[in-house]
Amino acid sequence: MEDDNAPGVAEVSRIELQEMNDTESGPQVVGRKLDLIKDVQITADVLLGRVMLTVGRLLKLQEKEILELDTELTAPVTIRLDGKPIGNGEIVAVGDRFGVLITRLADA
Repeated sequence: MEDDNAPGVAEVSRIELQEMNDTESGPQVVGRKLDLIKDVQITADVLLGRVMLTVGRLLKLQEKEILELDTELTAPVTIRLDGKPIGNGEIVAVGDRFGVLITRLADA
């Protein structure tokens, strides 16, 4: 006889789902869906440049050393969401902080 309370055994039951109404479409539906997520916070990363190091070089790094990046001073930075590039910009000063002036956004 099986133990119904044994670990890993879940009770399974059927559910009834309502049929979706596909008469609504277009900007109204998109707008309502965007309203659901408009307050969700995301993190945008700004990629200034990269440097390739060997592990040996990495282990020898010391304070006040300079790592030269592969980006020219006038080159645009890359703006990324979830690791995917969404645009470019220029580094600017905003008071005592860095900022990014958006110069190009990727097409949706």
